[in-house]
Amino acid sequence: MKPWLITICLCVLVTSDVAVYAPGIEEIIRQADHNKWHVGKNISHGDFVVYVICDSQSHHGRQGCYTIRMDFYVLMQSENRDVWVVQAEIQTDDSTMNHVFVMDSMTMRIQTISHDATAYARSVQDTVLFVAGLATELYPKPLSVGQVWGDISSIDPDASLILQSQDTVTIQDTDVDVFVLQYTLFETTYFMINPDIPFPIHGVFYDPYWPIAEPPVRFTFEMIESSHTQHDGTQ
Repeated sequence: MKPWLITICLCVLVTSDVAVYAPGIEEIIRQADHNKWHVGKNISHGDFVVYVICDSQSHHGRQGCYTIRMDFYVLMQSENRDVWVVQAEIQTDDSTMNHVFVMDSMTMRIQTISHDATAYARSVQDTVLFVAGLATELYPKPLSVGQVWGDISSIDPDASLILQSQDTVTIQDTDVDVFVLQYTLFETTYFMINPDIPFPIHGVFYDPYWPIAEPPVRFTFEMIESSHTQHDGTQ
């Protein structure tokens, strides 16, 4: 019996007008990776994000609103789990404070060094990083309209977060294309993400435990500045 000979090649189809190249394996992998997303994807040393967060569960500033800038200074590596050391500058109505967050690079869970930072870390975890409960480095999610990202059984047995549509928003005078994740329980909760930006851009979350219709907003957040949107052109 003759042995099988398996050959992998790049094929070129040439016509009188155009040459069509079959994609190589590296390009196929790159495209597959680009078509999936998780919280913290492509974060690197020196990156930063600035958010305005309004969290009804916190008591910071008027109506629980504050501004936070997070600078990703260094990735500390270990045999078990790598963590980001993050400088967090927080501004409320009447004060500015600096804290250090320690953020797990895979799960995006935050730990704090000082007790005073605990409430803010919890607020960021529950708002900006809410989607990290479904999309992590180990479990990235496909960027395909109509795709179910996962059920939110802790909120409602029938609630599922679905990538519903695409849109465009403006950050720092830059148009940014976004995918819109949402689910509806009386009101529509939604999150906006971009494949090339490591963290969600905008989110509105309605209280899922409100006993009657027209529930109040539990939190909102909006990215107002980012190292990923500091250049000209569209993301």
